[in-house]
Amino acid sequence: FGGGLALQLYRQHPEIVRSLVLMSAYAGWGGSLSAEEVHRRVELTRRNTMLPPNEWAPDLIDTLLPTGASPELAAELATMLADFHPEATRTSLEAFAQADLSDTLAEVDVPTLLLYGELDVRSPRSVWEPIHSGIADSRLVVIPHVGHMVDMQAAERCNDEIRAFVRQVERSRSSVRPRIAMGRSDSAVVPQTTTSESGDFRVPAAGSTPDDRRSGADPRGEQVP
Repeated sequence: FGGGLALQLYRQHPEIVRSLVLMSAYAGWGGSLSAEEVHRRVELTRRNTMLPPNEWAPDLIDTLLPTGASPELAAELATMLADFHPEATRTSLEAFAQADLSDTLAEVDVPTLLLYGELDVRSPRSVWEPIHSGIADSRLVVIPHVGHMVDMQAAERCNDEIRAFVRQVERSRSSVRPRIAMGRSDSAVVPQTTTSESGDFRVPAAGSTPDDRRSGADPRGEQVP
């Protein structure tokens, strides 16, 4: 739920956020899932937290890792789930189920990196597409062959993407003279990117404006290896 917390932080205190990294994130369950799916997950959580972890953890892990994932990763997740506190888990999940941060997406005006797994069944395309289109200055990376636990299955790739993103943000900030507005320094704009079916990144052509990027009016682009 870290992505939701990051968006909530931006919603309440945008002046302290310079950039965002959202990994397998939702705009809150209420903002990214259908009412039926939210109800199903909440009821399943309530039932599971009344039982010993060994009775429900394997089924949950099957939704966190795709078929063929490392048995060591599954064992690590089982250990983590065994340490969950039932009451705290119910409280946090029910709060996240009610959260709808979809209206915050359009307000985000800092560079944002989105990391998702191609095989994620918990945060699938129907979750990340609206987040990517909603945050104008976002870069989307969909990592092949991994599921919801993208940081565990593809740790090195995630680290590489985050390092590259941070370097790009710092370069952009250093090349733009800060402008003080409403008590905070405006962030430099990082062009929005999209991905093709092959996973190649596409960035707007030089000369496109932030408004073009927000509206998608500039369809031209160049591929980034």
